[in-house]
Amino acid sequence: MKYVGLGLVSAGVLLLELTLTRVYSVTQGYHFAFMAVSLALLGFGASGTALAVWPQVVKKRGLRVVLAGASVCFAAAAIGGLYVTNALPFDAYT
Repeated sequence: MKYVGLGLVSAGVLLLELTLTRVYSVTQGYHFAFMAVSLALLGFGASGTALAVWPQVVKKRGLRVVLAGASVCFAAAAIGGLYVTNALPFDAYT
């Protein structure tokens, strides 16, 4: 039961990536779908790099606290990204 939250956040990240891929491929073109996948991979790599550079953060605060903070940051970033996407006008064809 202790990894249910981690599984739900992982499922949310994958669902967001899949949704962005589908939306971008239909509305803006297939090359923006590849950009969504590339940005997701960049985020995974950046988080791994941050943990490798600053391992004392996890040791000092504890894994549960770091995962909870990362989950809140992901939720805020997903909602903020949706707002920014809807607020900024963008048309790749003009």
